Amino acid sequence: MNMQQKKTEVTEHVPLQDGASTLRELLQSLTRYIDAVEQYATQGGECVPASYAQALMIMLNFDLQGVNPTLSELVDLLNIDKSNVTRLCQRMKDSGHIAMTRDEKDRRAKRIKLTDDGRDLGEFIQSASVEKYNEVLAHFEQEQHRVLFEQLMTLNDSFNKVI
Repeated sequence: MNMQQKKTEVTEHVPLQDGASTLRELLQSLTRYIDAVEQYATQGGECVPASYAQALMIMLNFDLQGVNPTLSELVDLLNIDKSNVTRLCQRMKDSGHIAMTRDEKDRRAKRIKLTDDGRDLGEFIQSASVEKYNEVLAHFEQEQHRVLFEQLMTLNDSFNKVI
């Protein structure tokens, strides 16, 4: 089944009900697409879960700025509860993609640093991600990009106020 067939199915199965129900169904469908797009395979063919990939890309951005984020900062940016981020970081540490150390100023806080392997995987995933999202953007006219981005920012802000 190709993307055009999937798109047709989504629009056929989402009746225009009240605004909230339609929004929910469309966002649930979009979430499933995003989950599918954000499945990454390493150079060796191993599947990297979306949360793992997102954490690597966030840490790569910190790394490029010369900053080692705290576990709490990662919790805020991933919007996942602390226990899940702790488990995620432990898996990443066990896989050799990050190192965790105590913060020198606040011994309760943990700092996260990408290892060379983590940086390499993060760069690989970042590149694959940009490629996939460029494919998605190619279905929009250039003038529509700004409107799309503004609407997505408004939607993100609305969810942020509700959560």
